[in-house]
Amino acid sequence: MKYLDHDWCGFQWTDWIPLTQDQDSFSKIPAEPGLFRVKSLGDSALVYIGQTGRSLKERTRTLRNSTFSEKMPYDDPHTESPCLWAHRIESGMDYEISVTHQDKSKEERMAIECFLLWQYRVEKGSSTLCNHGRFHPRFTKSKNRKRGVRGEPLEDGKMNARGGESFPPLLPSGSMESQRWMSLDWSEWEELSLGNIQKIPTQPGVYRIYDSERREMLYLGESSNLRMRIQSHSRRGWEPNAVFCYHSLPKSLPEYQRMEIENDLIGGYYLERVEAPRFQFGKK
Repeated sequence: MKYLDHDWCGFQWTDWIPLTQDQDSFSKIPAEPGLFRVKSLGDSALVYIGQTGRSLKERTRTLRNSTFSEKMPYDDPHTESPCLWAHRIESGMDYEISVTHQDKSKEERMAIECFLLWQYRVEKGSSTLCNHGRFHPRFTKSKNRKRGVRGEPLEDGKMNARGGESFPPLLPSGSMESQRWMSLDWSEWEELSLGNIQKIPTQPGVYRIYDSERREMLYLGESSNLRMRIQSHSRRGWEPNAVFCYHSLPKSLPEYQRMEIENDLIGGYYLERVEAPRFQFGKK
């Protein structure tokens, strides 16, 4: 279980600190930006991996307060809080947290987050309980504060579709340019032009947009409608040498599993290039 180690993935992590401890226990957590991992107390499984550009100390304190609140917290500012809350209420789950200080840009931290989530999936064989849009199967999720709707238990016999099993983790295979990259069967590379886009199926899938001259990935994504999504990218006029390819997925595949696959692709790219694709996280 390398994902519990103090040097997991080459980063230096703090000791595991129970979220239920008093304020003094958080003195070990730096007031700096970085990444954090949450595990179930007394269990080896990770529940959540996240990043923050603000103070890790303050971020973990607010996470604790919302997770142990009386009512399910809203979906903002921390989208993982409702999920942690639901698992605590349903199964009595308590949590421990460990952090790593990383004074990097937002794009770099988000790329590392994807890499860690992918590495965990590869090591464990499944995802964390509260990343990729996954949620507790017996609860609805709270909306944001503006909408004012809190999550609640579902009626007997009903299940939250986001509470199903993980998609099997993608394994490294080929280079980022190959048609078998990350063990998927990709279409042939095509120029990012209107004529080629019209040939793309309208079914769900994942896709790659690549700068063929610089040999650099521009974007990795997922969509319920490949043609519409790739067409929207073509309007941005990124590069004259942009090409694309895609991998179709079944319509029955839930959205959170597409997000798991997308995350694995970003994590695999980070393993090769130690960076995110050029336009991955809203970077212009």
